[in-house]
Amino acid sequence: MGTTPKEFFDDTIKEEKIVYNEEDQTSYIDVEKKYEIRWLIPTSNEKEMEPVIITFQEGGEYKEFEPSLAETFIYVLKGRIRVVLGEEEYIASEGNSIYYEASSNHQIFNANEGETQLLLVATESYL
Repeated sequence: MGTTPKEFFDDTIKEEKIVYNEEDQTSYIDVEKKYEIRWLIPTSNEKEMEPVIITFQEGGEYKEFEPSLAETFIYVLKGRIRVVLGEEEYIASEGNSIYYEASSNHQIFNANEGETQLLLVATESYL
């Protein structure tokens, strides 16, 4: 079976990384949609939550998503955003939080004259 009895019955827990630094982060820039997304931990696709920082330039927007089982939490670090959930629109400014279940089409836009930055944590790893 490729394992020794000691390895099979050994209850030692593998060391899990707890603290992540900037070298662990990955970024992607979409020049056309005017945003940068930064994944804060390298294994976020393997976790229940996916934390990212999104920075929008003026006029920036993030991609539109189809309905899913995901839950999304957003904290606006700087600027102002417009979140479209189905037929409804919501505005959040610096220091505001947004929480929603992604049961309808949804999209985030920069509603600020200038740069906007937010922390977004989503479940179901759909970013």
